Amino acid sequence: MTQNRQLDRGNANPGNLGNDFKILGVDLWDELKTRWPRMTVKWNKSLTDLNKARNAIAHSQSGTLGALRVNLDTIRTWRSSLDGLADKMDDVVAWHLTDLFKVSDPWQP
Repeated sequence: MTQNRQLDRGNANPGNLGNDFKILGVDLWDELKTRWPRMTVKWNKSLTDLNKARNAIAHSQSGTLGALRVNLDTIRTWRSSLDGLADKMDDVVAWHLTDLFKVSDPWQP
């Protein structure tokens, strides 16, 4: 389940997350778009922009960082958005496991 895992080699960008979830048999972004179409656009953008900012900081690209207008409000928006994404990713995995293993709540022992 870890063979060719993208998160071992790259950032947690939308493409890498999608590829890694496919290892589990989950089409993450399609599931998110089906259930939360408007929010999925926001989550995807927040994740993409956060990765751009991370790379700009890591590689000293102040122009890219400036273009993203990174400030405390931006960071708070990303945090809120990505907290929502993480919550819904958890739901998607729970639904997948519920269907796969025929259990009512996969997170309960």
